[in-house]
Amino acid sequence: MKKKRIMSMLLTGLLIVSLLSACRQKPASSRKVPSKAQEPTASGSSAEETNVQAGEEKGLQPYKEPITVSLFAKVDSTMNFKDGESMEDNLWTRLCKDKLNINVDYKWVVTDDQYNQKMSIAIASKAFADIMNFGASDKNFKLMYDAGYLTDLTSLYDEYASKYTKSLLEADDGTAINGGTFDGNLVGIPNTNASVEQSNVLWIRTDWLERSGKSAPKTMEELYDLAKIFQSADYDGVGTIYGISMDKGSETNAVSSVPGIFTGFGAYPTRWVEKDGKLVYGSTQPENKKALSYLAKLYSEGLIDKEYGVKDGAKVGEDACSGKIGLYIGGHASPLWPLNATVNEKADWTPYPMPSVSGKPPIQIVGSAASSYYVANKDCEHPEALFKLMNLFTKICFSDEGDPLYFITSEEYREPFKLAPVQAWPMTKNIDVYKRIKEYRDTKDESIINANEETRQMFSFCKKYDETGVREGGWDYKRVFDVGGSEAVLSDYLDHGEIQYDRFYGVPTDTMSSKLSSLQKLEAETFSQIIMGASSVDEFDKFVSEWNKLGGSKITDEVNDWAKSK
Repeated sequence: MKKKRIMSMLLTGLLIVSLLSACRQKPASSRKVPSKAQEPTASGSSAEETNVQAGEEKGLQPYKEPITVSLFAKVDSTMNFKDGESMEDNLWTRLCKDKLNINVDYKWVVTDDQYNQKMSIAIASKAFADIMNFGASDKNFKLMYDAGYLTDLTSLYDEYASKYTKSLLEADDGTAINGGTFDGNLVGIPNTNASVEQSNVLWIRTDWLERSGKSAPKTMEELYDLAKIFQSADYDGVGTIYGISMDKGSETNAVSSVPGIFTGFGAYPTRWVEKDGKLVYGSTQPENKKALSYLAKLYSEGLIDKEYGVKDGAKVGEDACSGKIGLYIGGHASPLWPLNATVNEKADWTPYPMPSVSGKPPIQIVGSAASSYYVANKDCEHPEALFKLMNLFTKICFSDEGDPLYFITSEEYREPFKLAPVQAWPMTKNIDVYKRIKEYRDTKDESIINANEETRQMFSFCKKYDETGVREGGWDYKRVFDVGGSEAVLSDYLDHGEIQYDRFYGVPTDTMSSKLSSLQKLEAETFSQIIMGASSVDEFDKFVSEWNKLGGSKITDEVNDWAKSK
């Protein structure tokens, strides 16, 4: 029981990691993924590697003689080590030695909150590691390239990245790779994530929906009508019903909790979108006025909490779980938190696509799939080692040839994947688990479930709920991974081309660095005032004018200049 509880908690953590969200549509100005046009550098010569059995990819072959690769490392409070182990000596550093003949040497190890400062000091003193990692929006990434400190990895990517690694990195048609490319030179290799899971899902109290006699809403008007029914009916008898969830968002983004409402009107606050061949800031587009008018109507009628401006996501989650909300706009993992804490044991939640004005699931725009970029400094003797380390991670953690010891939490190791020196995550990891479970449901072929450890674990939770009806450690996973779960909704989004990426995925421009914070505060204040009825919706037009005057127009020019360079 204890082991299952720990496993459940940590797998929930993995889902949260994956949120930090594969798109079929190419970016506005797309660079093709690297080709074999360039020959590999001398440092990538296969002469340094041992012969292996036929079929083994070059990027997984060990070096004939041991090599040492230096890196910087950051640790967080959840990482743990067995007695006698450390960042320098653990199951992953030993695996790199055993499988690749690579000795991993960490020049320094710091906590998360110290990493950026330590990295800035290292850059200023030119005390580089062989392989370094920069956040996708870290300006130091571009500065290092401009200063000539980084290795062009274009040809090495083609030669050393395994087929499986390439399939993960290129799942978004090259957007993540494009973000690591400057002047046609691939200098940053993305650590990808499931940014597709940033898209919104409409969670509905299933028991309330059945009692209402209505169908799940497909239009914004139907969403409003259902919220009114839930509000007046008060099925759980709690006295105060808001109908639709909404929280305060962040200091600079008052609408971050309800982007699904805006997408229903074709509006995309805080995102950069393409319009008439140019990139424009989503928050300033006219579609926002209709969304703001709609939210103002909901607010005036009490269909969203009039105190939403002081409630964070946790508080709104409590309202949903206590029977005050029947329409919860959230992510794919909402059943794991907060909906798993629903007070009424008879209550159920079912995921549906977001509604829209047209009645069709709207386009959802998510952030870049690249959470960070790995680089090799120009003096690195073995830059191809970056790909070997990444190939090892993707194979061990995600392929059907993997080993759960190095990835999934056990009594021996908690979140062991965090110890890997180089990482890249599948953009559709959780969707792939759902697809395997669905295939099993259709075929009853147990080999499909057992071929992948993570799929086997998720299915075991779903099966437990099927057999026992016990909500803890069962219901929540079933509502995510099984047929009719949230991953099924996301899968349909992808299949129907309803997910696109933010068109700007570069480091902050010069004017962004100096002006964006104040512009975001202006946006948050304006939108909040309109929603709460303190300002007319026409105040939006004034906001757009002010946004442009106060630096937004310059930012737009810089973003389009960036797009032209890609």
